[in-house]
Amino acid sequence: MNSAALEGFIKIFLVLILVSAAFITTRRNITSFFRTYSIQSLFIAIVALSLFFQEKVQVLLYVALLTLVSKVIFIPLILTHEAVP
Repeated sequence: MNSAALEGFIKIFLVLILVSAAFITTRRNITSFFRTYSIQSLFIAIVALSLFFQEKVQVLLYVALLTLVSKVIFIPLILTHEAVP
């Protein structure tokens, strides 16, 4: 993927992060809040992964993987299990 296309891709996901932040502030149901948090975290992981492909900095790959495992999968799973008996 060329650099201009990758930058456009990153900008789209940065806008989606902002939109998901607006959704998080309006959530009334706790499970929908966790779902929106997970989706926003997925967008953050995608941005970090895209930046890794663009910049070739190893730390960005680690950030993307840790975000994916912890904030997209593990934390929402634990919180949803604790919130909904």
